[in-house]
Amino acid sequence: MSDPGGSQAPVLMAGHPGTVTLKSPFQRKTDVFDSEEFDPVKFVNQIYPDESSLGDLDKFIDMLRKQVKAVDKEIFQAVRSQSGTQAKSRQDLTVATSQIGDLFSRIRAIQGKAADSEALVQDICRDICKLDYAKRHLTHTITSLRRLAMLTAAVDDLEQVGRRRDEYKRCANLLEAVTQLLEYFSNYQDVPKIQSLTKRLDVVQAQLQDAVMDDFKLLLGTSDVKLSPDSLERLASACLVVNALGPKVRDQLMDWLCEREMTVYQTIFSMSGDAAKLDRFERRFAWFKGRLEERKEVWGVFPPAWRVPQTLCLTFCKITKAAVKRLLSDSEDVVREDVGPLIKTVVATKKFEKEMAALFGGGSKDEDDDDLQDVDNLPASEARKRLEAFRKKQQAAAAAKQQQQQQTAADGTAHAGGSETVGPDAAAAAAAHVAFEGAISEAFEDALKYYVAEEQKELLRHLDQLIKEEAERLWKPPEGEDTRVLGTANQLFLKIRASLNRCVKLLSRGPTLLRLAGAFKRVLSSYAAELLKRMPKTAAGGTSAQTPFNGTDWYVRLPDEEEGVLTCILATAEYCRETTEALGRSIARELQPGLANSLDLGDEESAFASVASQCLSVLVLGINTRLDACLQDMLRMRWDSIESPGDDSPYVGAMRRILLVEAAPRLGAALDRNQFGFFCDKLGRMFVPRFIETIYKLRKVSEKGTLQLSIDADSVRRLLLEFPRAARPLDDEVDSAPYAHYIEREMGGAVNLVKVMQVCCWLAGIQCAAAGIWHSPLCTL
Repeated sequence: MSDPGGSQAPVLMAGHPGTVTLKSPFQRKTDVFDSEEFDPVKFVNQIYPDESSLGDLDKFIDMLRKQVKAVDKEIFQAVRSQSGTQAKSRQDLTVATSQIGDLFSRIRAIQGKAADSEALVQDICRDICKLDYAKRHLTHTITSLRRLAMLTAAVDDLEQVGRRRDEYKRCANLLEAVTQLLEYFSNYQDVPKIQSLTKRLDVVQAQLQDAVMDDFKLLLGTSDVKLSPDSLERLASACLVVNALGPKVRDQLMDWLCEREMTVYQTIFSMSGDAAKLDRFERRFAWFKGRLEERKEVWGVFPPAWRVPQTLCLTFCKITKAAVKRLLSDSEDVVREDVGPLIKTVVATKKFEKEMAALFGGGSKDEDDDDLQDVDNLPASEARKRLEAFRKKQQAAAAAKQQQQQQTAADGTAHAGGSETVGPDAAAAAAAHVAFEGAISEAFEDALKYYVAEEQKELLRHLDQLIKEEAERLWKPPEGEDTRVLGTANQLFLKIRASLNRCVKLLSRGPTLLRLAGAFKRVLSSYAAELLKRMPKTAAGGTSAQTPFNGTDWYVRLPDEEEGVLTCILATAEYCRETTEALGRSIARELQPGLANSLDLGDEESAFASVASQCLSVLVLGINTRLDACLQDMLRMRWDSIESPGDDSPYVGAMRRILLVEAAPRLGAALDRNQFGFFCDKLGRMFVPRFIETIYKLRKVSEKGTLQLSIDADSVRRLLLEFPRAARPLDDEVDSAPYAHYIEREMGGAVNLVKVMQVCCWLAGIQCAAAGIWHSPLCTL
């Protein structure tokens, strides 16, 4: 606290017992009097714990009194200052209230002036809008009057010029101007003046249309004489008039022109005489190409956008296709007996279609519901419309693709050396290819079934000849070639490939190719059957056997030559399976879209895979047939008369010779890795159970005989494990782990079985010794 003089009063602080510490007021936060837990008695006892500490008691009391006075004075000053502040605050509030009232009055005055200004601005804007509308209407009226005057003058000029056929260019220009002006007055058709001008224009257009059509019929419809330059120029000007008259008139002119040209064509090539013969059919194409060249000067009269030669070609293809259908229907018996003329005609037709596709940029049938219509009955104008629609679609697609490629290149995501940009020329070439491909040749599709039948007969005859030649070579691969595939397989697939290329390049990629693929399927199935027929059979006449292997019906006698033939058939079957799969992919690529899903060579692939599987089964039966003789020797051994067991028995040596010396080198060289792994697995699963079964059949085995049998069983186990390494010593990746695991497990069981026999003989010997019998006991299972 502050005293009246402004000096700072000391503050009493507690320290060690018996001491008093005085601090400044700014340390009041540590003053003991400020604590809520202050206890006067405790505080006094702490400062003055005993009588000896009361020496400065008076000084302490005086200090406390001064501090009390200072606090009282400070409280009084605070009360006085607070009472003066309240009066001043009330005065300030009164002044502020009066100022706020004055402010509100000024704001209301400003709002009133703003409302007056807004009303004035709205009046000004309203006047401006009225003036603007008036200006706009006046401008539009003036423009309409001027254009009406121009339209009236143009119609008057057109009526005067339309009567003269040497003013076609001017007529065309006037027609374009009148058409544009009428578009401006399209919303004023109820105005009598506009109706009058429209009727006058219709009359003039009708007159011009009649005049133009008469000129074309006069100059082009009478004869094929060469036109003079004046006539050609007149027709070119007339084309400008036709363009100005609109697409409808242009379609009528194109229909007449196509009909006129095709009338000449049908007159020359009627369905009688030599023209009705299939072997003379290609003369039609020569005539049309000559006609295009002969009348080239006339076709040049028409604007390039009309594509007159291409439209004529499409019309020619349509009529020729109908003629093909009638001709094939009338001469079906002749075609069935001799397909030579048919093939010649189809080849000529495909050649003509390719030439036309290279010559023109054309279109194709629409990919919508119009495709379901009979295109043979379409007029030339409709064909041209579809042509133009397709060209526009192709060009739009090419432009979109080009833009996309440019955008990709700009973004830096295009690959270096990527595909080239497709331009309008490439789009036109693609359109022409689609338009003319099959335009006529589609009519031959049904008749080409006779060609497919002849092709199938030829392939089957070729297959029979190949089989005879293979039999003469004793079913061995060609000499001098490092392969085990029979020569018949290569020659057969070469023949099939030649037939496929002939059909794709010269005849058809549609249903005929699909039928030809069916012929290939039948030929390949026949070849698989021939391979299966040549395979060695079991004594029962089959190529496989089922457990239990009783008797000798499952025996397959495989001399070295027959084993070589069997491995060649196996290699051939695998080659045919892979080649058939590749053939199916090639045919699917060549087939028209939508037909590839109907192609399936899976049955033929399965047939060759089955042949390969049966070859391996016969090989397994052949090796087990040889090993069965060793098991029979094992049964015939005198196991009760063995005195000194040691080396392997003779039948084990025979097994080693059959497996490691004879079979392993030949089969390791003849079979690939997968085939050899399959063979080892089947061999082990057939031989090991029969070996264990033979052990069960043994009778009268002495104790030393069981020891010899244990040695033999372990030797058989080791030679079976050695067989894969002996067959393919250079192949470190032979997948023999499953085979080795099976041999270790099953032959380990055989060895344990023999050990059981040993224990039985040993127990029987103990019993005999106990009974006083001293000869060696015999054990059986």
